[in-house]
Amino acid sequence: HLSDHSDDAGFHLPYSLTSGGNRTPQGVSPIFVIGSGRSGTTLLYKLIALSPDVCWFSNLSTRYPRMRTLPTLHKLLDVPLIGDHMKRQIVLRTMPSLRPSEGESIYGVHCGFERARKMTASDLTEEMELKFKRVVLDHLRFTGKRRFLNKRTANTQRIDVIHRMFPDAKYIHIIRDGRAAATSLLKVRWWDDTDIWWLGYKPDRWKRMGHEPIELSARHWRADVEEILRNRHLLRGRYLEVRYEDLVMDPRRLLRKVLDFAELRQGTWLERLVPMSFTNMNYKWETQLSASEKRTMMLAIGDLLSQLGYLS
Repeated sequence: HLSDHSDDAGFHLPYSLTSGGNRTPQGVSPIFVIGSGRSGTTLLYKLIALSPDVCWFSNLSTRYPRMRTLPTLHKLLDVPLIGDHMKRQIVLRTMPSLRPSEGESIYGVHCGFERARKMTASDLTEEMELKFKRVVLDHLRFTGKRRFLNKRTANTQRIDVIHRMFPDAKYIHIIRDGRAAATSLLKVRWWDDTDIWWLGYKPDRWKRMGHEPIELSARHWRADVEEILRNRHLLRGRYLEVRYEDLVMDPRRLLRKVLDFAELRQGTWLERLVPMSFTNMNYKWETQLSASEKRTMMLAIGDLLSQLGYLS
């Protein structure tokens, strides 16, 4: 194993390349955006990714995880004028080449994390931990950034694993009205082929069994949110809960709160790159669902919606 403080090229490493949940120096703790799918996790991830302090898995490094120096290309985002233009395209979703990615192939194929079931610290092997830390360190090294940021929806069911690897990590949990999130899940093309970690099979099988699709998507939102809330005790002050509704109404204000919590610099980039508001899509479920679907959904998640303050 490499030493705690430098790699073979003499680069200062903020993390030890050893397994076992080593502590990290103050100020370099990674940041993980967590939340149920279709709850605004991607939007929040992209906005935090605009910070000049962070690096992240891009679609390029996700596609070629063994090319250790590839994150060097991320430095294009720091080039005056060009960098701002590229970052605006990240927010607008119009840039095909360099944008934040969940890093699915890094977690899965490269490091061996399982997506289809809940993982605990006992499932974490030394090889998995060392591989993942190496990729994180490569991104810090070759981008020259001091903090690592990631959003991976499947991390909802493996908070214990992330906590074991990075005990100083910070978590930003974004919650959205479950009625809107559940309805939105039914509209995305990848939903029917998603491995439901708490169920053990995919939504297309659920439908073939004659069950209502909205019940499954609602129960999935519930399972994700409750799993995160159950694990808050592990995070000991390193957990921040925000709402999708606040994010779209005033993204700059919410982002300042997030940056303060994550100990990231603010600055003029907020006004230059972050829009003043986004369209709140929560209204759609009311017109897209039938009365029967609404009743089914409320039976599945009504009590949790009330607990979270979404029912007046």
